[in-house]
Amino acid sequence: MSQKKIKQEKRTTKDMEQSQGNSISKGWIALMVIALALGGIYYMDRSLLKDAKTSQSEKNNSRQKQEVTAQNMNEEATANQNQPVSGDSAVIETSKGTITVKLRPDAAPKTVQNFLGLVNKKFYDGLTFHRVEPGFVIQGGDPKGDGTGGSGVSIPLEIKCKDGTMTEGGVAPSSCEPLLKHADGAIAMARTNDPNSATSQFYITNGAQAFLDRNYAVFGYVTEGMDVVRTIQKGDIMKSVHMK
Repeated sequence: MSQKKIKQEKRTTKDMEQSQGNSISKGWIALMVIALALGGIYYMDRSLLKDAKTSQSEKNNSRQKQEVTAQNMNEEATANQNQPVSGDSAVIETSKGTITVKLRPDAAPKTVQNFLGLVNKKFYDGLTFHRVEPGFVIQGGDPKGDGTGGSGVSIPLEIKCKDGTMTEGGVAPSSCEPLLKHADGAIAMARTNDPNSATSQFYITNGAQAFLDRNYAVFGYVTEGMDVVRTIQKGDIMKSVHMK
């Protein structure tokens, strides 16, 4: 083989090796670029996912805090609405005039609490005195107006004796001298034969009714408006009942 041909073959081989080297270098560069790009996408996706989870968690926490706050506010409002206060007076505005009643939560706490809750809900506004017995009682608080209706919630009969004991869930024994008696102008809860059936109906005595003592829950007394009580007739309206 001539020297010229040998040199030509060496040059061709060198060119091929250089070309292969360049191809390999370009291939590695391409792989590195792809790897970096994939890595960036991976970390970017993880960052976006983390941000999305954080945002959702913050929304859930905010929603839970709002729900808890609303629940606490509702519970607090209900507690304040039904909390009996010693010495509270209820004002019954009727079509014949005004009757003011001083409530006695110290002697009949559950009965007063029930009455206060209904007053604060405006339950009694617009109802009538559906039963009037001259020299006995005037009775109202029935949304049906015929003596068969109520609020849908019954309360137990409670009668506190002068010795401090409380009879609850049944009539008081003969040994109990009621702290609150059926004197003239007493306000008490009406009920059926079931001692624990009182709901919203109440009555005001027109004259002392001692035979009712120990059987019905007295929870206050008229302080103003007994003249109005004596003029009430069946069908007269309670325009509004509110606390003084």
